[in-house]
Amino acid sequence: MPKVLRCSLLALAIGLASLRSGTACADDSSFSSAVQRYRQGDWREAATAFADCLADEQHAAAAQFYLAECQMQLGEYATARDVYRKVLRDCDKSFQARALFRSGEAAWLSGDAAAAQVTLQQFVRENPHDPSAAYAFTYLGDLSLETGDATRAAAAYRMVVDSYGHTPRVAAARLGLAKSLLILEHTDQVPLALGRVTEHEDQAVAAEAYLLLGRAAYDAGNYKNGLTQFREAWRRFPQSPLARRARLAAAWTLWRLQRFDEISQEVSSLFHEAEWVADYHYLLGMAAYGKRDWARGSEQLGTAIAAGPEHPNRGAMLFYRGECCFQDERFDDARHCFRQVFAEHPQSAWLDDALWGLARVARAERDTAAYQSALVQLQQQTPTSEYLTQMESAGASTGSSDTSIKAEKLLDEAAGLQRDGRHDGALAAYHELIDRGLAIPLRAEALRRGARLHQRLDQHREAQNLFEQLLSKFPESPHAAETIAALARILDREGKTAEAKALRRELVSKFPQSAQAPEAAYWLAHAAADEKDSAPAAQYVAWLLDELENRESLTARQRQLWAQAVCLQCQLAAAEGKWQVVEDAAADALPRLPQGADQVRVDFWLAEAEFRTARFAEASSRLAELDPRTVGIAETWVAMVPLRRAQLAARRQQWTEALKLVDRIGRQYPAFPLQYEVDYLRGRALAGRGEMAAAREAYGRVLDNEAAGDSETVVMAQWMIGETFFHQRDYGQARAAYLAVTERQASADWQSRAALQVGKCWELEDRWDKAQAMYRQAIERWPDAEPEPQLQARLKWAESRRNQTR
Repeated sequence: MPKVLRCSLLALAIGLASLRSGTACADDSSFSSAVQRYRQGDWREAATAFADCLADEQHAAAAQFYLAECQMQLGEYATARDVYRKVLRDCDKSFQARALFRSGEAAWLSGDAAAAQVTLQQFVRENPHDPSAAYAFTYLGDLSLETGDATRAAAAYRMVVDSYGHTPRVAAARLGLAKSLLILEHTDQVPLALGRVTEHEDQAVAAEAYLLLGRAAYDAGNYKNGLTQFREAWRRFPQSPLARRARLAAAWTLWRLQRFDEISQEVSSLFHEAEWVADYHYLLGMAAYGKRDWARGSEQLGTAIAAGPEHPNRGAMLFYRGECCFQDERFDDARHCFRQVFAEHPQSAWLDDALWGLARVARAERDTAAYQSALVQLQQQTPTSEYLTQMESAGASTGSSDTSIKAEKLLDEAAGLQRDGRHDGALAAYHELIDRGLAIPLRAEALRRGARLHQRLDQHREAQNLFEQLLSKFPESPHAAETIAALARILDREGKTAEAKALRRELVSKFPQSAQAPEAAYWLAHAAADEKDSAPAAQYVAWLLDELENRESLTARQRQLWAQAVCLQCQLAAAEGKWQVVEDAAADALPRLPQGADQVRVDFWLAEAEFRTARFAEASSRLAELDPRTVGIAETWVAMVPLRRAQLAARRQQWTEALKLVDRIGRQYPAFPLQYEVDYLRGRALAGRGEMAAAREAYGRVLDNEAAGDSETVVMAQWMIGETFFHQRDYGQARAAYLAVTERQASADWQSRAALQVGKCWELEDRWDKAQAMYRQAIERWPDAEPEPQLQARLKWAESRRNQTR
């Protein structure tokens, strides 16, 4: 469903429901007239009428809100957003939640994705039980998908599925979750994510669910199951707009299965539809290509190219027509097609394939200059292309003998089979090349490509064998660093962490300038941090940050590594209490980070540094701004944000606010490892409100939580149990609780402080002898503790009182 229509339906559902109650007591004819026009869908007239009511104090808030609602229906999203902001600023609480939600929608629809995300995150944080929360989480998922953050998208959609399963949004959320999982390559989770959406009453929704199931099976290499799902989609819903997409998907799956003769029948219905005729001929051409019918393949692909001048797959069509011409030894036509790819589609994913095709044409025609030109062009335009090493290896070989020429052709054929997804054939060709007595560059390249393909197919033992051969037989290979990194990943997977770490240390030591060294250094630092070995962890982090700082350009993964290294640097400094180091590192990194999860993580470390250095006002402000931005980040530390906010609220004695925050932690993060801290805060807040019995229950949960161990929080909870009894003047129970503190593994300060309170309990019961004995015992047992002066003063007072009462 288009997002404009989707939000319009929600607006009507919210708006009409609330206007029913509003008009019952409305005696103002102008406002009643505006309401009537709104109900009739006469948006322009309703907007004008509501605008006329803004000066009416009785109806100003409602008029302002519904003026914005009319503007949303008219597509005036930026204007509506401004009006919603006025509602949030000027109007009473009855419209606050709805205005906040709709402000986020308006920002999204007006193209301001960043503002929409922040606003909707704030809405779901503040209004988790609002009927619109499921819509807000779904929109947050859509926003994250649009910005390429599939991890946060999945978390937002999963929130709808797990927490709002009774709402109409659950089907859309399940579809979104499945799309996110496909992007994240978690294909095995897609069926569970979709649930029973294939049985949905909306045919478009059900058909899309089948398509996603088919795509998951296809991506996992389970082509037969994928074909079944795609065919189910178009057979069950032949009138659905998605039926044609399902036929195309089924045809491409048949191509993967090498059932080329069935493709024509699968897509026959598309021949008479102008919108799909290019796809029809494209598939027939690919079927001919698969059957090695080069002439027919060239003809059909040529027709597809002519029929689809703006087709998104035109680059692929041109490349495969060039392939057909090349295999048919029509080199001029092949060269023309390959050149068209990079002349007309310079951003195409097929650019390096086309340049590789030009190189093969040049080699077939024995044109050394043209071959070198294609190699240079490939290096300049696609420097990360897999074909580069292949071409360089072929260029470094003798290149003149029949054996060498045949080997080069077999390597080309293997690369083509791999590109087409025919992995068994590609692996057979690579292994044939490895077993031959070939020139070193070609054999090394066959080992490398075969190992990488085995690894991609999760055939780790076979991959390890080939990688080890490559390292032992070609130790000076330019791909040694890449090979060591790949072996380390395989060993990690097998649980051989010591061997993996040794390889990564070798990689950083021998190949510090390689693309793989920063990744290796990060994992070495991470492993050392997990083992509480802070010195090497800090050294690797410092090396990594310095290395990436000095590189001219960074890949997307290296930029992410830099952000993760900053977070690890903060973590290591925090473990040693070096909060100024944490603050400096985070403050320096923040302006250089793009908006996203990495920026949020670093921003949290800055807030934590402010909290730990007792700059509570700054920490409170930063954490409040940070809180809504954590929506969709499924990491343990996220719960620290509301925990710190609750602690700050407790410092201000804002007990109701503190309870709201700890309730949220319990609801959203049930497995939070610092749950005992949450229970302690709950006890503080309940005691602050005078609910002493409930407070003791919360403190009791702290004492019962094994994760709390001998932490100071346990001692504080035991102390606070004594305080609750003390404030209720139950001095016997208070004494018992305080005495338990003196018997725990605690600091001398806490133990002597508890003893001081025990003495005060005896004083309040006029037991001056008991008080005197407790004070004297505490002074002897903890002579250097912080409360020692108070104990001395209380001891003198107790002695004087005891003497007076004799």
